[in-house]
Amino acid sequence: MLKGRGIPCLGIIDRRFGLEGGEIDGTPALNPAALREVDTAGKCLLIGVHNLAVAPAEIIAFGRACAFREILWNADLPDALGPDADNYWLTARQFTLEHFAEIRRAAHLLTEGESVAVLAALVRYRITGDPADYPPADITQQFMPDGLLNFSDPICFVDGGAYTGDTCSYLVTVS
Repeated sequence: MLKGRGIPCLGIIDRRFGLEGGEIDGTPALNPAALREVDTAGKCLLIGVHNLAVAPAEIIAFGRACAFREILWNADLPDALGPDADNYWLTARQFTLEHFAEIRRAAHLLTEGESVAVLAALVRYRITGDPADYPPADITQQFMPDGLLNFSDPICFVDGGAYTGDTCSYLVTVS
């Protein structure tokens, strides 16, 4: 996406590469330990990692310890790169602000405090773009939190991600 918009991508930083580095689609790939100040001074770090296997605080601390001029995070992409980056779950901050009343109505439909807190943190993150606002996630409880199947009345479950339907299949077998 950067190349297509004429924005130079000087390298990809990934700790899975050895100290000798490598290449991805013609772009140098570097191990963070191999970076020198000349590699980072005055440049922008664009963090494209967003998964439970990597702690955001660790990446941000790394970026701040280097001489990067600026650090952009996932929530910054649609605003920085325009409509081309407005896809999947990412969208411009303005979208969240414009739909705040609808989000608030949805929050009132939630029945327990943790869900309300997670939604509030996600909305805050979408508006501020600050990774510190992103709610912590427990990968062991991600799809099957304790107590999920302890409802006294029938429920409707929507497997919204529907990766392979594995969560829904699991619920059918244990209910």
